[in-house]
Amino acid sequence: MVKKNVLALWIAAVIFVADQAVKYILISTIGIGNSLDVIPKIFSFSIITNEGITFGLFQGNNILFAFVTLIIIGVILFFYHSIPKASVSQVGIGCILGGALGNLTDRIFRGAVVDFINVHVWPIFNLADCAISIGVVLLIYQFSKEN
Repeated sequence: MVKKNVLALWIAAVIFVADQAVKYILISTIGIGNSLDVIPKIFSFSIITNEGITFGLFQGNNILFAFVTLIIIGVILFFYHSIPKASVSQVGIGCILGGALGNLTDRIFRGAVVDFINVHVWPIFNLADCAISIGVVLLIYQFSKEN
């Protein structure tokens, strides 16, 4: 069993590697700007870049968002040892950290975040975005349970 004080770091590493690997595979095979229907009009892989944030808001601010993400990652790491050792908290922090690192890597090395999951009723997103969302929900759950 993984020690709880490093569980978040392991989860972050797995999410980061999975996010970057899937992006690499999809960019290499499908290409940015292209789409592959999996279930027509319901689900496809549509590879796009996003210099903004959630839902493509605030486009053209890649450097600002990279800096903000770097600060968030720094704060998480600085306060890591004071994060509750409850597994839910560790999983939540690991998800947020891994997702933030995945999107930050895109911003630094690709000039924008690569999004690819297209469910056609929602803006296109990626694995890192999923992990961040799951992490936030888990932390909200954990903190509401404690209060």
